[in-house]
Amino acid sequence: MFVCTLRNPNEVRGTAEYFGNIPVGNPDPEMLQLAEKLIEQKETEFDPKKYEDRYEVALMHMIKEKLKGHKPIIAAAPERGNVINLMDALKASLSQSKPPAKSKSKAEPAEKPAAKPVAAAAGGKPASKRKS
Repeated sequence: MFVCTLRNPNEVRGTAEYFGNIPVGNPDPEMLQLAEKLIEQKETEFDPKKYEDRYEVALMHMIKEKLKGHKPIIAAAPERGNVINLMDALKASLSQSKPPAKSKSKAEPAEKPAAKPVAAAAGGKPASKRKS
């Protein structure tokens, strides 16, 4: 059995877009010979008996079970883990965030941030009394 997939015309793209800028001319004979050898190494006979269509096997098994009167076994959906909706996370992040900082220009003096005591980093002095 051989299966061929057909595509609708709206699914097929023209090749000029992808291959139009390839220079046409005489290829380098050494590169051509190398390409031919690579292709020869990868050539093989196609034997469809070597391949198993697992979908078809599972489908046939399900049909046979249904003909016997058994109900089909529906596999449970795989666990998705800790998946979050990115849009909800972004909205929550924006609702928790502070208003955007005012842009600082060189003409305007920069506002001092609210003083926070940082005893370990400032040598025991609150942040507002440190010298810069």
